[in-house]
Amino acid sequence: MQPLHCRKCRYLPDGLTTGTCPECATTFTPGDPDTTAESWYASPRIRRWMNPPGLPLLLMTAIAVIGGIKMLSAPGGGHILLWIAAALFALFVAAAWMLRFAIAVLLQWSRRGPSGCIRRCWKRWAITPALFAFVLALGATDVLHRVRFELSRPHLIAAAGTVSSQRNVNRTIGLYHIGTIEQLPDGSTAFWLPRYGFIEAISLIHAPGITPASQFPHFYEPIAPDWYILTEQF
Repeated sequence: MQPLHCRKCRYLPDGLTTGTCPECATTFTPGDPDTTAESWYASPRIRRWMNPPGLPLLLMTAIAVIGGIKMLSAPGGGHILLWIAAALFALFVAAAWMLRFAIAVLLQWSRRGPSGCIRRCWKRWAITPALFAFVLALGATDVLHRVRFELSRPHLIAAAGTVSSQRNVNRTIGLYHIGTIEQLPDGSTAFWLPRYGFIEAISLIHAPGITPASQFPHFYEPIAPDWYILTEQF
């Protein structure tokens, strides 16, 4: 036997002893077939689809957000394969959330699920889209890259003082993986990033008192006083 629900809004009056539906204020008597109805609409299978995202989807959301922050904070978008993997995973999580939400909306709109389920749990429904929108907004305003750079700047300056010509380091300095540190002819220091960029080479340039000029295939983008991103096109 299926549970009884309010005939007007299909709210499940489980455990209620009052005669008023808390959803639509309709007067009913719990257990009275004249004021309540029995239906498969309120079956556990249907109610499961009405529930907000559970722990698995929230964990995947967290992984997608961390991957997005890592890629969006990297000069040139990071390694192309990692960028593609992070983007595909984020699209998968977004598609899973939209499918769950669309099914819940359809069930409630068709009155095959208890009324108010989405409204009562809107905070859990909003976690995934809110986090995705937040990360995309930070990436669009370049905040993520600037934070990553500012946290790494003291370590990069300290490393620059140890190089007189060119040295392969292949290690993490600050929050960047640096392949080679090179002293350029104009006196600036280049930190080459082997795991960044799509089909171009990316370098962080420390050029105190120098204003490098962009000329194909080298393009300089200022990111802070005395600091530039060098993109070397192929």
